[in-house]
Amino acid sequence: MFGKAAHPIFIKQFVSSGSKPFLSRFRDVLTLGNTSYYMHGEQGFFTRVFIHNYFRFMCDADISARWRIQCYDRTGKIAVELEGVLKDQENTIVELADVKGLDAFGVLRVYLIPDASNVFIPQPHGSMFFTEYYIPGTNTAILAHSLHIPRSSHGPIYIREASGLSVPRGLRPFLFIASGCSFNRFWHPACTTVNLDFTNADGKEKKIAVSPMKPMACQKLDLFAMDPDLASHVGDRPFGIKVIGEQFLAKPFIFLTDGKTALGEHL
Repeated sequence: MFGKAAHPIFIKQFVSSGSKPFLSRFRDVLTLGNTSYYMHGEQGFFTRVFIHNYFRFMCDADISARWRIQCYDRTGKIAVELEGVLKDQENTIVELADVKGLDAFGVLRVYLIPDASNVFIPQPHGSMFFTEYYIPGTNTAILAHSLHIPRSSHGPIYIREASGLSVPRGLRPFLFIASGCSFNRFWHPACTTVNLDFTNADGKEKKIAVSPMKPMACQKLDLFAMDPDLASHVGDRPFGIKVIGEQFLAKPFIFLTDGKTALGEHL
């Protein structure tokens, strides 16, 4: 059923539904999804989710897909669930600005599920998508890619590092960080522990501890408010930041804004 332009490596993930009929019933469970952050009115920013049916493109075949979005509040509880179908179109844009019940910010998890009746992917797999953070009625926008799925087990110390960052005059730095632990929240401790290490242009370090988080919980850290001396420590020169800890979501998001303009990237 695959077309001539199908990617040979990609289509190897698919098998006939008839070859594993029982397992094919669990295609929803095998789709683990991927994650990102969302903003819902936080400092005027809202979020769009771009979902692309790359199964059709990579297989050169009419493979339909369903999508599901789970939006978590800051505490890690599911606030909103959305779903839809990608059949006659390859792309859809989900405007979270129109969705009621969301927190000011949090984590979202997107599942793109291949829904062809005759083929499916028999092993756990993630989903790719993009998010856009924007201020309505302006040209201010940041596009970000999806992150890895939350971790399913407790592992060793994890480090994300970025060098050459700087804070332009008038902007203020924030850091979105969330718990990547996917264990059930019920009776589960706040297992995500993180420390931030800032190294300025002179090689001097400053460390800041982050409050522990429960599974899927999210924090927006006002870095300059957390340490009154941090602004003078980094100044307007390039600096490095290390995020060191356990169970946090794959890539924290550094967000610089004055409420009118914004810069941002995943560490």
